[in-house]
Amino acid sequence: MTVWKDGVDTKGLWTYSSGDRFTRKAIRNNRIWSEVVEARKVLIAKALAWREAAIADGWYSQPTYRHEDELTAFRLTRDGFVVQGLARPAGELSVGSGEISCWGPDGLHIPAGEIYDWVALNSAVETCGYCGSHPVKTKRVGFAGRCCEACLPKMRSAIETPGWAE
Repeated sequence: MTVWKDGVDTKGLWTYSSGDRFTRKAIRNNRIWSEVVEARKVLIAKALAWREAAIADGWYSQPTYRHEDELTAFRLTRDGFVVQGLARPAGELSVGSGEISCWGPDGLHIPAGEIYDWVALNSAVETCGYCGSHPVKTKRVGFAGRCCEACLPKMRSAIETPGWAE
């Protein structure tokens, strides 16, 4: 899965009072928290822009969950491609989240850039997620990894170790 980065160093966001794991208290650094919230606003806006561009390009949108608004958690589909998107604003207990996750018609992962691009998504179906070779026939590795024949043995041994699917 491609994770959109907010660019904020969160080291020191949480510290803990003394005591054992049952009695110690978590202490939030509100300065760092605010930096993350502001940085995530950019990602949230990008996720919403991505969604709008996809819909304008013929994608079908629906809410991911019955209890949450479609603008904060959405599922997009087109020609067998599936996208899960989040554009959740910050709250008292959350710094917010803006991200797009995409899978091709074969169920394998496709990296979704921060700007919607239908041509790039289609091209990614024939791109190895490990070495970047294109165009190549890809196969599943792990749960949804997209891998070319050349990388497959090495990636299977690295990812699909005993117990990986348990």
